[in-house]
Amino acid sequence: MKHQVLSLTTALLCTACMGGGAPPIDTSELPPEEETRDWEDWGPEENAKGRISGNVLTESTLRQRLVGRTLSGCYANGEAFSEVLRDDGSVLDPNSGQVVAKYGFQSGELCFAYPEQRPACYTVTDFNGELLFYSSGGFRGVAASTCPIPRDAKGFETTAN
Repeated sequence: MKHQVLSLTTALLCTACMGGGAPPIDTSELPPEEETRDWEDWGPEENAKGRISGNVLTESTLRQRLVGRTLSGCYANGEAFSEVLRDDGSVLDPNSGQVVAKYGFQSGELCFAYPEQRPACYTVTDFNGELLFYSSGGFRGVAASTCPIPRDAKGFETTAN
């Protein structure tokens, strides 16, 4: 008899879990649905706009402005850098003449692969004629093509300006 009661209880629970025993929801007491603007200005691009300065550059513009040229500036900590982005995708140290990394473009971002470091991609903006480099998606300022980094550039709050 014990097994029959246990089996009946298990069967009833399983039926309830599968929706057979759940009562329907009464929606008559819920407020009416309203048009909402909550989804306006929402998403990765719109969220990044509030965190970055300048206009995000397309891959085509990045290629025009960077490939075959020397990229110089400062990291967020104030340390200066200078690298040549060669046509073949290699990054050259202008002081030593040695290849120090590879670069490329992925999903509209500029990406670098340095030895013994994880590859990293950056959202690049034009801010008053200077380039600003943000971590992928525009979450944190990483570098700029000018020293010092402009004080009014968003995302560089912890820089050594």
